[in-house]
Amino acid sequence: MNILENIKRLNIKKFTDKEVFYYISKYLIFFLIIILPFYFLPNTTSFTLVNKIFISSILLFLAFICYISFTLINKQIRLPNKIIFSSIVLFLIIAFLSSFLSKAKYYSLYGLLSSSHSFLAYLLYFITFLLVFITFNREDLKILLIVLLFIFFFANILTILSLFQKPLFQVGIYFVGSLSDLVVFTGLGLLFSMLILFNKNYLKESLKNKYTFYIAIIISILNLIFSTFILIVLNFTGVWIILVFSFLVLLFYKHYKYTPLDKESIFLIFSLIIILIAFMFSPYLNLLINKFYRIPPLLESKPNLNLTLDIAINSIRENIKNAIIGIGPNLFLYSWLRYKPIFLSQFLIRFDQGFSFILTTLAELGLLGFFVFLFFIFYIILYSVNKLEQTETKILYLLSLFLVLSLFYYPLGFVNGIYLFFLLGLLISSDKDSTWHLNFHDKKIKKISSFVICIILILSLVYGMYLISSKYLANIFYTKGILQFQNNNLDNAINNVIISIYLDTTSDLYYRDLSFLIIQDLIRKTQNISTSTPGIQQYVLNSLSTAINYANTAVLLNPIEPLNYSNLANIYQNVGINNPQILSLVE
Repeated sequence: MNILENIKRLNIKKFTDKEVFYYISKYLIFFLIIILPFYFLPNTTSFTLVNKIFISSILLFLAFICYISFTLINKQIRLPNKIIFSSIVLFLIIAFLSSFLSKAKYYSLYGLLSSSHSFLAYLLYFITFLLVFITFNREDLKILLIVLLFIFFFANILTILSLFQKPLFQVGIYFVGSLSDLVVFTGLGLLFSMLILFNKNYLKESLKNKYTFYIAIIISILNLIFSTFILIVLNFTGVWIILVFSFLVLLFYKHYKYTPLDKESIFLIFSLIIILIAFMFSPYLNLLINKFYRIPPLLESKPNLNLTLDIAINSIRENIKNAIIGIGPNLFLYSWLRYKPIFLSQFLIRFDQGFSFILTTLAELGLLGFFVFLFFIFYIILYSVNKLEQTETKILYLLSLFLVLSLFYYPLGFVNGIYLFFLLGLLISSDKDSTWHLNFHDKKIKKISSFVICIILILSLVYGMYLISSKYLANIFYTKGILQFQNNNLDNAINNVIISIYLDTTSDLYYRDLSFLIIQDLIRKTQNISTSTPGIQQYVLNSLSTAINYANTAVLLNPIEPLNYSNLANIYQNVGINNPQILSLVE
């Protein structure tokens, strides 16, 4: 059977002119889901974090623009029910207000294009959810099952290669992002493989081609083996616990429905026992593997939920604004620096957000954002319970539940965040009761208002793509400048950072580091010459004045960043230590 016949069996059909934008939007989402995991795997670390947010945002914005264009052509839009849609809009309004009123607007809004919980990241999550809900249907799951199998397969292969190529204790140090992101993603792949192997009949009916079916089964078995091996080697006990809870929830559901003992119940109990055994014996297997490699075992940094809770509560206690809408997305780091214990020092831990994403949300978006986010997540999870008799819904439900439970125990990475909202969108996309249809062709006022809204959305998204692209290019030049500084090429380093400021004038980081580079260049050029001549004195004073101006600009852009103040203070100190002649001119 040739490839074209296989594609036809996967229900990739021809579409009319009116549906062009609809299918472009859908396939852009498919492409994003395929490439996204490879931005945080061990062997892809040469691809910087910024590329992950940049490419994802461009793809999602393009997909959104295509769907809005489809709406303009067809004069109809399909949205989630009013409760779900209202919670999305309310949360985004809270997040935007919190970012706008925070003292570090740029960091809160964009997160230097690398944060998984800036306002931009939240916007991308909800755009993913809306586009998946609008464009995907039950037939798409036939393609998606195969796509996910291969995504997890290649992710496991790359991770295992990394484990064999370098000492295990170095994997956590040199990882892009957080090691917990990878482990949660691996646990998701393990759960998916188990569910696929149990639902072989549904898989066979969906694929229809027996060769494709056998390949899917083989890949599922390999994924199960590889995922288990990775989880044992990395030994993150929290992931095992989340897997246990996921199966317990489904068992409770069956017990609540008074379903008699059946094949599925046996599978759930059997899987629960296997996971519990793996959980209890994984530390011993981990020690055996590490003994074979003759290196120290990699220890999981245990999430200190009490400490994260204390920091979150201290953040919202400061004033009414913090209690209602928080300190701003992506600003947990500042609360951490203020309220963490003095003698606490834990290496290999990211402090840009709390150990629990839920508690991070409490600190950054206040009580209002915290409860709206929880309501949105759990409303969909509970709303979907009524559809659990469908096999595909049950698979999506457990995968979504696994990621939701991980929010309580681990920080949320961008990859797992996109996948969570992708799965939540799929979970309710086939439910007619969850749909809210808006028609724009029956009344003139609707035609005019809908046209204006769609055009505003398109213009806003295009402008957003322009901003993100300029900030991305600015970060590229900034990174080049830092690398050139490390290679003692100060002139080119300064030029590249100046270009980054030209492209993006809102980042205090660029101004702060430019002032630092100017001082380093001044120290280097005046180290072995006399500053008594008028020309040299004027050059020194001009350079100092420029550096101080840039340092002051960084303070104005981000007044709550302590590094901006220390940089300004250190300009005089470093100049004096390295060259007393320059210090005498300043005095």
